[in-house]
Amino acid sequence: MSTYTILSYPNNLWTKKVFVAAEYGGIADKISYPSDFNMGVSNKTEEFLKISPLGQVPCLKIDGTDTGIFESNAIAKFIARVGNDKEGLIGADDVQMSLVDAWIEFNTNILTKDIFDLFAFKMGYGQFNKEKFDKALESQTKGWSILEGHLNRHGNKFLVGDRVTLADIIIGFSCSMTVTHALDSEFRSKYPRTVEYCKNLFEQEHFKKHITATFLDKFEPPK
Repeated sequence: MSTYTILSYPNNLWTKKVFVAAEYGGIADKISYPSDFNMGVSNKTEEFLKISPLGQVPCLKIDGTDTGIFESNAIAKFIARVGNDKEGLIGADDVQMSLVDAWIEFNTNILTKDIFDLFAFKMGYGQFNKEKFDKALESQTKGWSILEGHLNRHGNKFLVGDRVTLADIIIGFSCSMTVTHALDSEFRSKYPRTVEYCKNLFEQEHFKKHITATFLDKFEPPK
């Protein structure tokens, strides 16, 4: 079986969903970080740009080849396909596969829209900006309302049926960051079914190996 190298600084946040997908597929031990990656240098080389034309991390190199995958969701999809749980993670038929893709698009277009404006300042990146924070919160309100309605209408345990798919992994990762840093108990109180969904995801064995979430009690803007 092939092995893979994540070209990035170690423990890149956006690779967590990749490793969860790899756990479900039984290939987490086939993925590693390089020991000599130097952010700002390694990602500027011609060799790197051949497989990641944006010059951004993470990207996944298929060891022994000149081929790589860039963009974290595309990497997660690739790992889901080459692992041992392909049908479970990306869908057993055309309809299921399309539904998984649709929820991944939902995550990109709504749940992660301006997401860093919710908490990047807590990580030392930039300053708190109330106008940007409130705008990002509007996207979360829209996203959580959609999730709440969908889960209530269908009664499924997860987004596409009653087992974890790649859509749940990607959305669960996004929610793990927002509930930890920005979406406090007052916000979450309006979405009980979505909170239950998130808690169920975070308790999954493969999630717990790579994704942690602490539900924020009250968001306090910096003074």
